[in-house]
Amino acid sequence: MQGMFARYLLAIALFSASLATGQDLHSKLQKAFEFQCKQKLFMGAVAIKQKGATVFEAACGFANAEWQVPNAIDTEFRIGSITKQFTAVAILLLHQDGKLELTDTIGTWVPDLPQSWRSATLHQLLTHTSGIPNCTAAVNSAELKRLNRLGATPRELIDLANRTPLMFPPRIEGFIQQHGVHPLGNGNRESCRHAL
Repeated sequence: MQGMFARYLLAIALFSASLATGQDLHSKLQKAFEFQCKQKLFMGAVAIKQKGATVFEAACGFANAEWQVPNAIDTEFRIGSITKQFTAVAILLLHQDGKLELTDTIGTWVPDLPQSWRSATLHQLLTHTSGIPNCTAAVNSAELKRLNRLGATPRELIDLANRTPLMFPPRIEGFIQQHGVHPLGNGNRESCRHAL
């Protein structure tokens, strides 16, 4: 439903751009957005840019319905495992631009990681062969429930996983690890900025 709403707003924006400018376009987008929100067809945040300028942004619904926390334009949504694809693309684009090598160790880019993790290569992290443990294996159910409700920062996830030893030494073959890319994602957001 959210994808359909986003396409709907995009279609309105593109069509309206030829008919309206400035305040008129904003009013049309606001009206369409409010309709979707009032009908409970959408919860989230929307930002539409045209030629680099924001022509519309708004938020509605709840970031956390249970606790009645409203969405805002700057709400950071938990996207879970989708992070893996974004992280992989970001790392591969940096590699393509010659700003890092897939054989670089994660310790090169994120030096404050646990010592046992630092020798894992970017390739091993991307292919789930680093041996870095899943953070959920290191927490009890009450703590996991709290983190699911409140969310956890990348640093908190790394600290949680640091409680347990490597699952296996970094190697060529492996299996899907849920949290092996958290150090990369954190490094991508924090440390890899220096490569840009």
